Formats: sequence, structure tokens, C-alpha cells
Amino acid sequence: MKLFLQILLLSWVALPVAQSQTTARAVVDIPVGASFLPDETPVLSIPLSGVAPFLAYSVEWEATPDISLQIRFYDEKEGKWGDWTPLNPDPHSDREAPAYVSELGFAAASCSQFSLRLFPSFDKASLFSVRCHFFNPGNSTPQKPATGQGDRLSCPCPLPSYLDRAGWCPSGNCPPDPTPQPTEVTHLIVHHSAGPNTSSDWSAVVRSIWDYHVNVNGWDDIGYNWLLDPNGVLYEGRGNDLQGAHFCGHNPGTMGVCMMGTYTSVVPPAPMIGKLEKLLAWKCCDRNIDPEDFSFHPNSGLNLFNISGHRDGCSTECPGDSLYAHLPMIRTDVSDTIAACLPSSAYEQQTTETYVHVFPNPATEVIYIQLAPGAPEPVSLRLVDPKGQVRWQSGKNLQAGETITLPVKGWASGWYSLQAGNANLKVLIQ
Repeated sequence: MKLFLQILLLSWVALPVAQSQTTARAVVDIPVGASFLPDETPVLSIPLSGVAPFLAYSVEWEATPDISLQIRFYDEKEGKWGDWTPLNPDPHSDREAPAYVSELGFAAASCSQFSLRLFPSFDKASLFSVRCHFFNPGNSTPQKPATGQGDRLSCPCPLPSYLDRAGWCPSGNCPPDPTPQPTEVTHLIVHHSAGPNTSSDWSAVVRSIWDYHVNVNGWDDIGYNWLLDPNGVLYEGRGNDLQGAHFCGHNPGTMGVCMMGTYTSVVPPAPMIGKLEKLLAWKCCDRNIDPEDFSFHPNSGLNLFNISGHRDGCSTECPGDSLYAHLPMIRTDVSDTIAACLPSSAYEQQTTETYVHVFPNPATEVIYIQLAPGAPEPVSLRLVDPKGQVRWQSGKNLQAGETITLPVKGWASGWYSLQAGNANLKVLIQ
């Protein structure tokens, strides 16, 4: 017979806000010990009322790495229990074993009870503590996006319209970082939230992400600089040129954009992609970043595309296979958007024709570097590896019509930068 766990309600704070429902959060601690744990908890109540438009939740736990937790909810409206849902550790978290925190989850607003279980069943000494977080974001009042404005007169590509913090949190109880850290942006990092792809209230989703980042992860503010919903509405997160918390602990020099939803096998909707490209075009133009090139990111020690996915910085599935596969197209579209913003003469001055050819590309065993006949002058060559280190350089300048054979078998896989005169070519070694 299962033992009944004593449930300690640590906090239940209801704050009056401008949304039509009361915003509240609750924390439920489940005390466990080396000799006191069934494989499944009894039915537990969610100590919130008036939940709308959905219930956001997350779970913290301390356990050995082989432990897997699942959660299920009882839906009062449906009159039945839902399926068991795995609590996957959040890849953005900076916690280390034995401490874990789940990804942010969402359940129906009519859910009133929950239960946890170990899956599969493990020795009861493996799980040491469990804390459950529940958040009621409240319904949102429709807000009109503000007109975006560029920060530099030299950049004619405008910042797209967006909902500022007052727009997605009009109550003012989602404060910004009290000690913001400026950063000089060189790399634009694309994420997905790994959450639902549909919602009746995306501002409430943003508030839930803010609560999760601040009250569960313990960060100073929402981790992303910007967020996008599938309808193409842009939301201000930490804001422009402020260091966020989103890129594998290597946040200086980055701007993080979160595409809300899961894009592992689903392509982001066209309005969402279109607004993302406009946002990235504005920032590339603002900071004179080449959207199709890559460069060394000092804080991570990696050679990264200037527009990269989260997985380029560390081991994670983010931003999902489908969205990640679209990044090459997005880079090209961003470049075309900038070209359309700029006077043609100005754009032509920013592009440099190169006579250097590299083949095959991608390469596995050898690459050939050729300076085409008719090149105006010889060029010096050097190849920089994905960590920004010079892997090879030519002992002499390459002459017009000359070809160099360079063996690369056994080299670390990744994107390399071939610096040839004033050109910077991308070479993929596999």
C-alpha cells in the first residue's frame, strides 16, 4: 500500500494585476527521504483558483542521473485524468547533477489535481527532493504593438513593430533586470521554446516564460532578448543590446530570439519566419553584421555563423530540426532584406567579389584552393578552425591560375574560415 506524503504548501501569492484574472503562483514541496518514497505520489491538489487561460508548471528535483519523473493532471471540466507526461530536464538550465529542473509545461486551466511518479520504478533512495511550481498567468487584455524604430540613422532597415514589456505585462509585476549588463552584439542566436504551437493568449505564454526564468531558474529577467509567436507578433524580452541568459552560459556578444512553439518536425509559419527575418535584418544592419558569414565568438571559443542556432553552442536539440534546417534560407533572406533597405550603390560597396574557389565543399579528405585566372593580384591564404585557431596557412601568395591541394582527413569536423586576401570563405569539413 502506498504511503501518503505530507504536502507542504510553501507559498501561494495572489497579486492583483491589469489582466482580467488574478495572477498567482504556488510552490508545493514534496518531502522525501532515503526510506520514505512510494513509486507514485497520491493525488495532490493544485492550490490555485481562477486559473486562466492555462496552467503553467515546472518541477525541480534532486536525484541520481538514472531517475525519470512523470506528471499527470486531473481535468475537472473533462472529468478524467490525462496521460503521464515526462518531465524533461531543461537544456537551458545551468544546474548540475544531482539538481535538475524540468522544461516549462502547460496544462488546461481546468486542471485541479496532479500526481507524480518515478518511471520506471527505481530504488527509493535515488530521489532526494521534489518541488513543484504552478503559475496562473491570467487572461490578457489585447494590446497594440508599438512601432519599431532603429537605433542608428546609418541603418535604414527598421526595427519591426513589437509588444513592449508594458504590452505583454501591463500589470507591471514582470519587472526587468534591475542590474542590466550591456553587450556588443556580434552573433544572433535563434531558439525555440519547445512548448505548444498554439495558444489563445501568447502574451500569457510570455508571462509564463518570464515567471519560469525568474522564479524557478532564479535569473534576473526573462532569458531572451526577443520572442516571436506563430502569428508573427514580436515581444520585447530583455531588449536591445542587453546580455541575456540563453546561449549555453556564453551569453556576451549575443542576441537571443525565441520562436515560441516546437519546431522539431513542424515548419514555423510564414508570418513568424517573415518577422524573424525583419528583426535579424534590422540587427545585422544596426551592427554591420554579415548575415551569411561566420566569425569567432570569443566567449564560447567557437567559430559560429553570425546567425546561429542554439545547438551550435552546446549539446541541445534547440531550435528544433525543422527550424535549424531553415537557417541557411533565413540567412540568405536576411541578406536580401538588407539589400532592399540600402541604396544599391551602398550595398555594392559592402560586397567584395572574390576570385578564390574552394572545392569540394563540404570536404572529407582533401580540398583544392584555386585563384581563378584573371585575378587582379596574388593573395595570401590561411584556414581558421571552428575554435578560431589558425589550422593552416600558405607559405607564399597564391598566383592567378594556381591551385593548392590541402589534405584535411582527420581534421575536426565543423565550419572553417578560409581567409584569402580580403575574402572570407566558409568551408565545411566533415
